[in-house]
Amino acid sequence: MGALYLADADVRALLDVRRVLEIVEETFRWAYHGQIVWPEPRLFRLDLEEPAHAKYHVKAASLPELGVTGVRTVGYRVFPDGSGTSRDDNMRYVLLHDPVSGAPLAIVDEHTSYGVRSAASGVVAAKYLARPDAAVVGLIGAGKLMRSALLALAAIFPLREVRVTSRSPESRARFADELAPAVPAARIIPVATPAEACRDAEIVMSATTSRQHLMYADDFAPGAFVCGLGQQEVAPDAFVAFDKVVVDDWEQVRHLSDFQAMASSGTFDRGRLYAELPEIVVGAKPGRERPDERILTRTEGLVTQDVAVSYWLYEEAVRRGIGTPLP
Repeated sequence: MGALYLADADVRALLDVRRVLEIVEETFRWAYHGQIVWPEPRLFRLDLEEPAHAKYHVKAASLPELGVTGVRTVGYRVFPDGSGTSRDDNMRYVLLHDPVSGAPLAIVDEHTSYGVRSAASGVVAAKYLARPDAAVVGLIGAGKLMRSALLALAAIFPLREVRVTSRSPESRARFADELAPAVPAARIIPVATPAEACRDAEIVMSATTSRQHLMYADDFAPGAFVCGLGQQEVAPDAFVAFDKVVVDDWEQVRHLSDFQAMASSGTFDRGRLYAELPEIVVGAKPGRERPDERILTRTEGLVTQDVAVSYWLYEEAVRRGIGTPLP
């Protein structure tokens, strides 16, 4: 028998936000303790301009703690408005392999799980770096990632108010209407600008395709925890003004365009980084030390998390008889 194919509908039937948070947190522990086997280079990238603007990424990692190796492959058309990464018709799969038997295990559609995993990375950071009583959230973006982020935040924090902004009034109003039943304890308020979403918020998360500065140091209150999932969204002045800056993996984020620009200008570099998130999760460095600390996190998301979440989905699918066996 060949690999098990898990379609997006299968994944949606299996996903559990709290379990994904646990898995993502565990991958940070493995990273700190050197329990991950990385390829060299870590990322294969192909960018096209003809016959259309399209991007392809391939990442891989082996997780000895699980006895599985995974390869993640993504391909998408970039449309004139910058969208494309989250469309339902792009290519987004994780391939799982058993290195001992040599047999393929699964092909997992990642259209839903990647958003939950990406958001979970930022929410795990919030667990350690935000105020534990944080109740007011600002969301910059109203797409899949912010939907997943809100559900994950609601599983950890006593939310009472959520302000969401996006490119169009229609998308943020729809976000508020659709998420309200899932987060009944919080009032979800669509607002017109990122500054309005950030004002007095104790947790701010962003995920957009704008690749422009949307939030500045003065937009954030004392004690704010800010997590940017997209590039350029948090302006360089915040990287200088905040008390602590944390990333999930410096080797990965240092190649991103916003970090390269800050390094070239002398605004921010490795020497000014407070910590990587695995150091915080295992307690090698303290997280939040004062209620008024402003802490900024940039998480790009790691393929280890994609592989670990996909492997859990595979195990659950086998246990529950879900998925399509391939010949």
